Amino acid sequence: MKKKFLAGPLLAAVTLLALCGCSQGTPADDGAQTATQPAPKLINYYLDDYRGILNENGVMVAQGSADSTVSLLTDNDGKQKGVMKWQYDREYLPDDWRYLTHNSIVTFYDAWGDQLNHIDFQQEGNISFVYSGGDLSTGLFLVAANDRSGYQILNYDGSLLLEQQLELPEGMLCDSISMEQNGTIVVITYNMHDENWNSWKSASEVWDVQGNPVTLTKDYDYIYRAYDDASVGYGRLPYFVASYTGSQNVSLYDILDVDGSIMIEGLNECGIMTDGYITCRKGFEQGLMDFDGNWVYKESLFTELED
Repeated sequence: MKKKFLAGPLLAAVTLLALCGCSQGTPADDGAQTATQPAPKLINYYLDDYRGILNENGVMVAQGSADSTVSLLTDNDGKQKGVMKWQYDREYLPDDWRYLTHNSIVTFYDAWGDQLNHIDFQQEGNISFVYSGGDLSTGLFLVAANDRSGYQILNYDGSLLLEQQLELPEGMLCDSISMEQNGTIVVITYNMHDENWNSWKSASEVWDVQGNPVTLTKDYDYIYRAYDDASVGYGRLPYFVASYTGSQNVSLYDILDVDGSIMIEGLNECGIMTDGYITCRKGFEQGLMDFDGNWVYKESLFTELED
């Protein structure tokens, strides 16, 4: 039976608000929002160690504080989509080097400073709340128990998508839980260590955006998001890199497509990646490979040794 760590109704109140012109602060000009006007640029602003987010019209969209943080939200192409403000009560546990978080309130704003959505989490017990960035229309939340025994994924409107209890190997403790999504699949990765912090390992679970488990071709050790290392800004790619242990205990890597299927298999090393190409090593050859697994340029490692 799956453990419930958000008691009672998941959300005591979920209020969806229309765009109502509740901008904070006084802009230098009226910056009136129209249906055809492009969204103003959002800019991080730091004051007294707390981050706020301004728009180019001079509106303070959201301001962080000692008990709140703000985040600039982007879509999977890196385009600015809005702002999230997370308010919370938290308690520091010095023996565990971590915080307990209670009673989170999450508010979303558009680039003009208008409130889009307000979610009030009234929680019994202690949980950690993590947001995984994405387009506001498809964004998902990851809510993890503070004892790191399980997690929930919530939709943008605050409704429960799924709840999962972690099944850790004997003697291992969960250190952290994170989420990546590309609009098609959601990858939850959790990092583990033994009681003495001498042994470390990671594991991943994969879901589709409807909350159904996705069965991959292999049992991967861990999965992480691919980034465009060859372009300005290092934008996120919709693909994933999946690690597994091959023969003779050698770490190998597959490049997974948007839906989790294998595009390139059995790489010994993954280098610089951009959309359609990756520098890599496979067996005794290295070079540039396209996403169909064809070498665009290659050279033998034996040749390099002879040189």
